[in-house]
Amino acid sequence: MSYPGHQLRASRRTREIFVRNLEPPPISRSRSRSASPQLSIHNRLDQKDAETNLVNFVDFLSDEDVNIERDIPLNDAKLVGLGSTMEVYSATWKGQQVAVKRMRRDKMPSRSANLPYEHDTAFAKAAREFYRDVKSMMQEILVISREPLSTHRNIVRLLAVSWDDDEGYWDNHLFPPIMVVELANADTPTLDTFYMNRSGSKTFSTDIGFIADIADGLSALHMCGVIHGDLKPQNILLFEDPETKGGLIAKVADFGFANIEVLKESILGESERWEAPERIYGCPEEIMTAMQELDLAGCASDVYSFGLVAIFIALDGVDSLAIQGVRNGESAGVEETIREMKFTDQARSKIEERLRAYYEELDWQESSGANELCERYISLIHDTLQSIPPKRVSSLDGMRLRLTGR
Repeated sequence: MSYPGHQLRASRRTREIFVRNLEPPPISRSRSRSASPQLSIHNRLDQKDAETNLVNFVDFLSDEDVNIERDIPLNDAKLVGLGSTMEVYSATWKGQQVAVKRMRRDKMPSRSANLPYEHDTAFAKAAREFYRDVKSMMQEILVISREPLSTHRNIVRLLAVSWDDDEGYWDNHLFPPIMVVELANADTPTLDTFYMNRSGSKTFSTDIGFIADIADGLSALHMCGVIHGDLKPQNILLFEDPETKGGLIAKVADFGFANIEVLKESILGESERWEAPERIYGCPEEIMTAMQELDLAGCASDVYSFGLVAIFIALDGVDSLAIQGVRNGESAGVEETIREMKFTDQARSKIEERLRAYYEELDWQESSGANELCERYISLIHDTLQSIPPKRVSSLDGMRLRLTGR
């Protein structure tokens, strides 16, 4: 279905949405938010006709400073990332190279030809899972569309939002958003690929710069009441630094698991290796009780994950909790061991031991400043990787100054 010009008119609701200018619906700002119950993202985008879903989508974002586009051409697009439910393309949009993130079309829920809509339980189940993923994307849009996060140097930048108008979605009353964001570095788009492909000698300034960038990004999120909830090397994107020839900037990305105040709910992350002990199943009661002392407990969890990512960088891309000599079939036991280490301070001790050994070797090789930098990292470990959440630093603000001296 197509629309004339840039206006969308819903036959069931007497109002117009000016898509490109994002003019708010006449009743959206004037009505009291307490006058009617708030609809969740899922409910607003799970109506029985796609046109209503489209209007609700624009309505939902009407109070946000978001550029909503009717068409995002993908004729020259190249697939650059494929996840379990999302796919990312590099494309040319308005004369610039961008990344376009959308739902995987091959995972589209399909209707049964022999059952009416109301009786197609298999489709209903698939649609619920589909909208769970839509919710993650909408959550990400809300996070990175708001000032000061929308223009922060270390938060990935949202350029526009659109929707996938594939007929298969429309015919089944489904509504998947599309995100247009800045395109990461082509050679090493993420933190883990950078260290996987790193050649040449270790550069302390690059490592410190990445850690400071991540700290600044997380600090900005926390100041805005946003908990990332899934921090790991794969969710840190790298971009060319316009101020430094050949330099790179690290930006925090992928906010599908974020917890923001406006939603009053969160989605648990899926990367246990990088998670704080209090977010892991089987966490001791002592830790959970200590969590109650914190106003923003999720910030403490992000701080722990930050510590793990920082030491991953300090160790040149090595998982600080990796256990050597593990054979095939033993991974379950390894994960359980790491879990137990996180529940106590064994994890912190093991990481500190590994870090000291690594930097002693660098110092023996006469790497200038290795010992001094090691002590800074040890201090970072003690500030972030405590098993009891209140013992961790409450804020990452100032981490750049501690690491770089400026």
